[in-house]
Amino acid sequence: MIDKGEVNLVFDQIKETEKELRGNILADPFSKTDVTLKGGSELGGNINATSLFIDPDST
Repeated sequence: MIDKGEVNLVFDQIKETEKELRGNILADPFSKTDVTLKGGSELGGNINATSLFIDPDST
């Protein structure tokens, strides 16, 4: 039996803090992964999310 997982990750850069999320965001094909980058956030790595939202200020 395979257990399905679910992750909702929101990365919102806050003034005076680190804005880059370093690393990979990987999920198995049976899980749901929603990723949101906001407020000038940056992702430095690979991602295989089921949904990805990047606001105009983020990369």
